[in-house]
Amino acid sequence: MKLTYRKFPKIYRIEQEEAEAKARGIDYSLLEMIAKGEPFSVTEKLDGANSCIEVIKEDEEIRFAFYSHNKRLDEHNTLRGFYEYANSVLVPKLTEFYECTDEDVHDYLYGEWLVPHRVQYQDDKYNKWYLFSIYDDVIGTEMAPNVRQLSARCIGVLTPDFFCKEHYGEFDYDKLKELVGKSTNTLIPDQGEGIIVECGGVKAKIVSDKFKEVRRSKKPRPSQTESERFIDETVTEARVTKMIEKFKDEELLPDVIDFEHFGDIARPLANALWNDVIEEEGSNAPELFDVKKARKRLNKIIPKYVRELIENEMMSV
Repeated sequence: MKLTYRKFPKIYRIEQEEAEAKARGIDYSLLEMIAKGEPFSVTEKLDGANSCIEVIKEDEEIRFAFYSHNKRLDEHNTLRGFYEYANSVLVPKLTEFYECTDEDVHDYLYGEWLVPHRVQYQDDKYNKWYLFSIYDDVIGTEMAPNVRQLSARCIGVLTPDFFCKEHYGEFDYDKLKELVGKSTNTLIPDQGEGIIVECGGVKAKIVSDKFKEVRRSKKPRPSQTESERFIDETVTEARVTKMIEKFKDEELLPDVIDFEHFGDIARPLANALWNDVIEEEGSNAPELFDVKKARKRLNKIIPKYVRELIENEMMSV
């Protein structure tokens, strides 16, 4: 077996997951499965850096590889210290765990490396790794939440807090919304980013209002096209801030953040935001989507955020 990165699938907003299910002709969306009485779990959505540990056990040899959301890590690209932490803290635990099995293994362990982003957590929660998914590549399936939790305990790693696990019974969108923001980990209690809902192998997220990446225009400008309005509604402060934090995690920003490097920041940021919007919100785009006008509108919005980023960075020096 060869060490090969498997990117973690995108987790859509719960409304978007419903739209995607209908578009793909799937019999039941996540909410419909819950309404039917299927067991489901809800965990806290942590605001950190996505990371992955690949584990291969073959012929009694155990090998590891570590990844950020987009690339393999090494001593030069550490994901803000995750690479060192994984080697010194996680590898000994994982080695002991996987030595206990006689079978060949090819697992992907996905987790949140909790470093400062938008949500403020208690100091002792930072610089720790929280396992949120295990994918078994040998049989091609993701472990169920209860199996994942048991594995985490056996390994000796943390997981995001469960609000309910393998729950049965009536539960609708409004009841799920009551859990959004709940957290015992945030600096001020119950100021969390949101929740992850799992049912029947499907995941979706619900985020707190201040972290929503879509805002509906109440009074669009008369001259504005539907494609331009779509960009205004999806390229929000929350989405831009999320992307800037990812750029920091991946060390994609220039070493010196100043106005001389304005274009070096704005161009890749605009490209990343465009890809994120199309991937997450594309199914909601206008029927006659004008790519040229939409992209032009995006390029007009970005400078404001880049200017704020540079000013904040220069003030903090």
